[in-house]
Amino acid sequence: MLVWGLIQAGAVNAQPSSVSEDIETNQDLVVQTEFLRAQDLMRQGQYEQAYNLAESLRTAEGYALAAESLARSVMLGEAKRLKKTSRLAREKALRALELDPSLQNARLQYVVTDGFVARLTGNVSAWMKKLPQKSFEKIENYRADFPDDVRGDALLGAWHLAVVRKAGNENAEDWFGANVREGQRLHQKAFSVTPDDPVVLLNYAFALIALDSDASSHQEDISSLLTHCASLSPRDDLDDKLIAHAKKALELREDPDAMRLYAEGFLDGQPLFEF
Repeated sequence: MLVWGLIQAGAVNAQPSSVSEDIETNQDLVVQTEFLRAQDLMRQGQYEQAYNLAESLRTAEGYALAAESLARSVMLGEAKRLKKTSRLAREKALRALELDPSLQNARLQYVVTDGFVARLTGNVSAWMKKLPQKSFEKIENYRADFPDDVRGDALLGAWHLAVVRKAGNENAEDWFGANVREGQRLHQKAFSVTPDDPVVLLNYAFALIALDSDASSHQEDISSLLTHCASLSPRDDLDDKLIAHAKKALELREDPDAMRLYAEGFLDGQPLFEF
């Protein structure tokens, strides 16, 4: 209807190439408008609606946003089927990369969603498929291509802590070269640039809490991370819910076992409480 209205208004006298350009321009505007609407839906926490709209655009940016919307629902434990949703998110990130291999958000979402898939795979299966090594390689490739994006450092730091959590200190070091010290160093590097990101703050704090044998030695760091996260003003639904998780964890400080179970539940994508 929009294109037909333009033609009725006088474009009928234009050259064919000019009409074609007008149609293409208006199509681009519609796609951009719908993309921005999908972004708003995601920021409001309407992850399924955001996914459906973004995916329907059939563009690299749209597929990447669709993957990001699903990834947020997985992180928050709101996905009905964690493994299926994680795989679907990774699939959409890959589709975006097929259309535009250089699109940064597509690269980022591919690394994030691939990490979710690896995390939700059983330990034995993950070791046999060499998922930790493959995840490490993908994160390092992202860091190499986008060296100024400290989210890559945070992702690699999270990888170190996740592997230690799953394999234990000694096995993590011997089998995969992962250790707590490097995980901490990489997170500190990320914080030096972006100290107020609830995603990094909460995931780092909960990763430290989940390290059973080491949690007591990290209490000062954990308390500082959670307190800072809880003090932030949310920018969107994701921030709001992560900040709420930080506040809830602080309430559990006097019960270390309950705090650890809460952190582990979050890291494993379990629904923890309603907002």
